[in-house]
Amino acid sequence: MTYILMDNEIYGLTKGQVAPTTPSGDKTKSTFWGNPEPSVDPCELAISTGATWVARGFAGDVKFLTQLIAEAITHHGFSFLNVMSPCVTWRGDDQFKALKEMLAYIPEDHDRSKRRAALQYTREKGVLTTGVLYEVQTPSLVDRLEEIKQRAMAGRKEPTTREILETFYPKF
Repeated sequence: MTYILMDNEIYGLTKGQVAPTTPSGDKTKSTFWGNPEPSVDPCELAISTGATWVARGFAGDVKFLTQLIAEAITHHGFSFLNVMSPCVTWRGDDQFKALKEMLAYIPEDHDRSKRRAALQYTREKGVLTTGVLYEVQTPSLVDRLEEIKQRAMAGRKEPTTREILETFYPKF
């Protein structure tokens, strides 16, 4: 399964309300004095909840983003791609320019298999590091369910659709 999050750090379509990824202190229509909450980092959340491929991209770097999307789709397992995509309607062109200036790529020697190494990129300030943060090869949910099915069906024939449906009807 592949999940791509277009992250603009604001609920721009609802007239600029604070979102879970809105930076702490940012003023929005719903937080006039500044967002009191710490922002959620979607990549950190994905790594912490079991995604096996996690990356961050930037909408202003289309060529690299296209590569990340292709990698996310071909990954066997749960892949998560956080795409930083500034809302020019709410924030104007300034945030886009600021993110472009902060852009950095994951170093070549980054060990994608280490959670701790991946998490260090989710807590950065003043830099937007893009690329694959985390990648491990483990059986997917579908693989694990298929294994359970094979164990349950060992020595039995596959039931027909009719037989399966009949199990839902009460016997009178």
